[in-house]
Amino acid sequence: KKKKKKSTPQKKTKKKGGSAVKRYQSIPGAPRGLLNLGNTCFFNAVVQNLYRTPSLGKRLIEIRTASTAQSETTPTSPDSNSTTKPTTYADRVSTPPKTRRFKPGALCSSLCSLLEEMKGNESSGYGALRPQGLLTQLRKRAPRFRGRAQQDSQELLRYLLDGVREEEKHRLRLVRKQEEEDDDDDSTIQTVVDRVFGGFECSVVECTVC
Repeated sequence: KKKKKKSTPQKKTKKKGGSAVKRYQSIPGAPRGLLNLGNTCFFNAVVQNLYRTPSLGKRLIEIRTASTAQSETTPTSPDSNSTTKPTTYADRVSTPPKTRRFKPGALCSSLCSLLEEMKGNESSGYGALRPQGLLTQLRKRAPRFRGRAQQDSQELLRYLLDGVREEEKHRLRLVRKQEEEDDDDDSTIQTVVDRVFGGFECSVVECTVC
């Protein structure tokens, strides 16, 4: 007779650390993931690196906040603190002109919104995002990134930052024109891209004798 082997009961072990989502939530500054929209891993890699540049997101939010502030100043009488509209000719002449706020461009706004949405929290959740808005705006400026072909990440980064820089330069030119500044030199305009990624190349010549 064949002897039956006795099966030893296996102990059930509980996994420590909870679910993967809770472990991910415990990581400081952990961003939300980005869905692949058809060979767009090169695009997602660039956006994830830009998210890890806190000064960029901070300055983009500052620009959007300033542009969405009160767009027009309420006319006030020069002799009082009331907010009533001027009625006499003298009041209308002495009333300061209305100030227009110039909003950032579509590419700049889309980048700002996506970087802000990538900050996972309990209200917005921690699930992966569809970066369709920013990708659409980028493809409008650079049709070469349309379709489902793989592209170079560095090249995409240059197109993205150059696009944001051009939009900001155009906006700042309008601000200068509104403030009636006579400086037409574009080299003095410092955009958010220049402030975060800009730099200077310096060369130093030293005498090897003295």
